[in-house]
Amino acid sequence: MNKTEKQRELKEIDLKLLDRLEDAYNSLEVENRTRLKKVLGRFIHELKNEQNLDQVSSLLCKYIARAYIEDDNNFPKPLIDLYYEARRINSKCEGIEWSATQAGLTWFEKI
Repeated sequence: MNKTEKQRELKEIDLKLLDRLEDAYNSLEVENRTRLKKVLGRFIHELKNEQNLDQVSSLLCKYIARAYIEDDNNFPKPLIDLYYEARRINSKCEGIEWSATQAGLTWFEKI
C-alpha cells in the first residue's frame, strides 16, 4: 500500500466519523442536552476544518467517557454508539499511521 492509498483510506475514515458525529449531533436524544450538543458541534467543526482525525477521535472518546461518568442517567444512546465507533476509528488510524511509518512512507516528509 502506498502513501496515496493510505491517505485515501484515512479520508474515508474521516468522512465516516464526520457522518457519525453529525448523526449524534442531530439526534433527538442530544437535542435537549445543550452542553453535549455544543461540544459535538466543536468536534464537527474541528474535523471539517482541521481534519485532525486521530486527535478528534481520541479527544471525542475521552470527552464522551467523562460525560458519561459525570451523568450516566439517561445518557444518549447515539453518544454511546459514537464512543465505540470513535474508539474503533482511533485504533484503525493508529494502525494505518504505524504501517506507513514501517513502510517508510512518512520518515522523511517535509512539514
